[in-house]
Amino acid sequence: MWTLAILALIFLVTGAMNRSAGLLIPGGILGGIALGAGLIEGPFAGVGDPLSGGIFLLSFAAGWVLITVMSLIFTKIRSPGR
Repeated sequence: MWTLAILALIFLVTGAMNRSAGLLIPGGILGGIALGAGLIEGPFAGVGDPLSGGIFLLSFAAGWVLITVMSLIFTKIRSPGR
């Protein structure tokens, strides 16, 4: 779990410093997976299968939201029409 979190942090910091969306993508994905694994192994260790799967998927989705937010902040990529 810590390995994923450290890799995510490296990708996110490097992507933000270089203003590269290509590095933010694996950082967000790995960050979401690390968050989900950490929540399931930590505070939500005793919950049942459907709830633990939902917690993991919400954490994974948070990683995708992180990609969008960091791309808007740190890169010059904008949606068409802006």
